Amino acid sequence: MMLSLIIGRPRCISIKAIHIGINKNDKQYIDILKNLVKSITICNVTNMNKASEMLQVKSYQTIYELLKFEKFDTAFIYINDKNDMSIINHLISLKKNIFIENPNAIIGEWSNLKNRINNTDVILDYSFIGSTDRIAIIIKNFIASKKCGKLLMLQSHNMSKIQFKIKYKMLDELLASNVNSTICLFGEIPEVVYGIINNIKNKHKNDFVSIILEFKNNKTATISFDLISESEIKNFIAIYDNEIITNYSLEVIECDVDKYIKNQVSYEIQNFLQSINKKNKQSKKLDKIIEIENIINAIYVSSKKYIPIYLNI
Repeated sequence: MMLSLIIGRPRCISIKAIHIGINKNDKQYIDILKNLVKSITICNVTNMNKASEMLQVKSYQTIYELLKFEKFDTAFIYINDKNDMSIINHLISLKKNIFIENPNAIIGEWSNLKNRINNTDVILDYSFIGSTDRIAIIIKNFIASKKCGKLLMLQSHNMSKIQFKIKYKMLDELLASNVNSTICLFGEIPEVVYGIINNIKNKHKNDFVSIILEFKNNKTATISFDLISESEIKNFIAIYDNEIITNYSLEVIECDVDKYIKNQVSYEIQNFLQSINKKNKQSKKLDKIIEIENIINAIYVSSKKYIPIYLNI
């Protein structure tokens, strides 16, 4: 394996960032990688000349072209949808280590991926921070500096405008983002799930979802979102032992979310590179995203059968 470790931080001899799209976060993401690894290459970008010039890295049109001309051990992949599973499966077959951005785009595939890398030296990791609700990040940072006590109840309703509808093409992605953000706040996995998924307008399939998650000691989260409204509004209330946080109270809370996300991504990438060096497969982290998959499956079953689902976790 083409790896060496410099004291203080891991540095790989040849790491390629694969399938990095062109958006406002690309340069920041590449800059993070440049501080941690020695060599970066990108591929499968819409405008190759613009991308390679902007990011100042070598680029290829396809994954197969990259594999033909470059030797590497590890790939960083931004996932668009489940169509990209063919790239991931191909890299696993070549025993490449993989770090996946936007993992909620392939919810439903993680259990299979974990089985695929069993009994191999492949290390699979991901970053969920980009798909965590920014409101959840603000609240979590706020309560870390206050004596708010335990979160007892969370109520959240999200109305999303057309840009959001286009961004989240699949219901799985919406469910994964909301469930992950709720677990992030409660710091535990729910015991009971109840879900309602309805078609209110024919224009959008499954355009209204309501979820109840029950945690230990009667702690409860009620989450709903719709793809009906043309406005973008988030109404919520988080009730702690000694604090109540609402839309209005967040207006006076200072939190640099972009900086927090950047630092968290950098931290997760460093852990991934150190895991490669130590040959630690990070099975616990894979178990976490598989738990989210199980919760989403329970939401679908609950909605179909009109019953609560008790999770055996």
